[in-house]
Amino acid sequence: MGLSQEQLAEQSSMHWTYLSEIETSKVSPSINVLRRIADGLGIRASQLVLEAEEATED
Repeated sequence: MGLSQEQLAEQSSMHWTYLSEIETSKVSPSINVLRRIADGLGIRASQLVLEAEEATED
Protein backbone atom coordinates (compact mmCIF):
# COMPACT_ATOMS: atom_id res chain seq x y z
CA MET A 1 0.00 0.00 0.00
CA GLY A 2 1.37 3.41 -0.96
CA LEU A 3 1.48 6.68 0.91
CA SER A 4 -0.84 9.59 0.32
CA GLN A 5 0.68 12.97 -0.49
CA GLU A 6 -0.25 14.12 2.98
CA GLN A 7 1.49 11.16 4.62
CA LEU A 8 4.64 11.52 2.54
CA ALA A 9 4.70 15.26 3.11
CA GLU A 10 4.48 14.74 6.86
CA GLN A 11 7.23 12.11 6.80
CA SER A 12 9.35 14.43 4.64
CA SER A 13 8.75 17.51 6.82
CA MET A 14 7.14 19.58 4.09
CA HIS A 15 3.69 20.84 3.20
CA TRP A 16 1.62 18.55 1.01
CA THR A 17 0.91 21.36 -1.46
CA TYR A 18 4.65 21.72 -2.14
CA LEU A 19 4.91 17.99 -2.70
CA SER A 20 1.97 18.26 -5.11
CA GLU A 21 3.74 21.02 -7.02
CA ILE A 22 6.81 18.79 -7.37
CA GLU A 23 4.68 15.89 -8.56
CA THR A 24 2.99 18.03 -11.21
CA SER A 25 6.30 19.62 -12.32
CA LYS A 26 5.26 23.11 -11.24
CA VAL A 27 8.47 23.41 -9.22
CA SER A 28 11.83 21.67 -9.33
CA PRO A 29 13.03 20.36 -5.98
CA SER A 30 16.49 21.05 -4.65
CA ILE A 31 18.79 18.16 -3.78
CA ASN A 32 17.99 18.74 -0.11
CA VAL A 33 14.27 18.39 -0.81
CA LEU A 34 14.93 15.21 -2.81
CA ARG A 35 16.83 13.83 0.17
CA ARG A 36 13.94 14.66 2.50
CA ILE A 37 11.47 12.94 0.18
CA ALA A 38 13.73 9.90 -0.10
CA ASP A 39 14.05 9.79 3.69
CA GLY A 40 10.27 9.95 3.94
CA LEU A 41 10.03 6.99 1.58
CA GLY A 42 12.76 5.10 3.40
CA ILE A 43 15.03 4.92 0.36
CA ARG A 44 18.26 6.56 -0.81
CA ALA A 45 18.04 9.75 -2.84
CA SER A 46 19.93 8.04 -5.67
CA GLN A 47 17.24 5.36 -5.82
CA LEU A 48 14.54 8.02 -5.98
CA VAL A 49 16.28 9.70 -8.93
CA LEU A 50 16.87 6.37 -10.69
CA GLU A 51 13.22 5.39 -10.37
CA ALA A 52 12.11 8.80 -11.64
CA GLU A 53 14.39 8.45 -14.67
CA GLU A 54 13.10 4.95 -15.39
CA ALA A 55 9.50 6.16 -15.12
CA THR A 56 10.08 8.86 -17.73
CA GLU A 57 11.61 6.34 -20.15
CA ASP A 58 8.48 4.15 -20.21
